[in-house]
Amino acid sequence: MVDGPLSSTEFVVMEFNHSNGRLSVHGTYTYSAHNLDDALSDAREAATVASVQKLPVTFVVARVQEEAVFPASQAPG
Repeated sequence: MVDGPLSSTEFVVMEFNHSNGRLSVHGTYTYSAHNLDDALSDAREAATVASVQKLPVTFVVARVQEEAVFPASQAPG
């Protein structure tokens, strides 16, 4: 297991913007396995708000698994 900034995170809510193809983390929260229901609820709420505002976005609850961590402080150069 990698020991990085997301090592204790199980899920994040991602926002995909169809107009520019940009994928980003939605909000400032990460979710543990015990909080999956919160992640699902937050994603549904964000989708409802976006729908009312007619925004071209889709929200995805994604499982996080760190494979590697590359701190800038340890980059060569």
